Amino acid sequence: MFVSVVLIIVLLVGLSANSSIKSILPQVLVTNLKFSRLDIAKSSTDLLMNANLNTVLQLSNNNDKTVLYYSPMKADISSENINLGKKTLSGFKQDPGNVTSLKILTRLRKSKVYDVDATLLTNKEKTLEALVDVFLRGKLSVDWLGFKVHIPIVIACESVKQSDVINGLKPACDVRIFSE
Repeated sequence: MFVSVVLIIVLLVGLSANSSIKSILPQVLVTNLKFSRLDIAKSSTDLLMNANLNTVLQLSNNNDKTVLYYSPMKADISSENINLGKKTLSGFKQDPGNVTSLKILTRLRKSKVYDVDATLLTNKEKTLEALVDVFLRGKLSVDWLGFKVHIPIVIACESVKQSDVINGLKPACDVRIFSE
């Protein structure tokens, strides 16, 4: 009986903490997704791709009182099975009610790619129909009940359609907690 009561209390505290944490997470939107360079070159043995991609994410802290602290985050960007670049972003602080733009500039130089993937990406990019995946991994810290809590997060912007961003639709990203 005692064990059951303790388990119920632990479960209720866990659910309460989980819902409290989810309510403080930022809203993340993709506001820019632009290739300034995308070309393919053939070497004697391989197909090589060069690409420059400018991605901008808008992070909104919609909380009234909670300050969000972001650790340095690792960004991975890909499209059509092609890794378009990795970047480490500096950590930052975001005050309540603040909107922050994160600029992620990635460069790919002479990277070996498969013909089918490269052709698919270049053809879709020409018609502004490229689908891009953006993942940021890091930790979000908040002051909660007098303690600084560090929460592993993944910001996942999956299958973001280039034309949606260009048309100003600002696709939303998923913020996942306790992920890495």
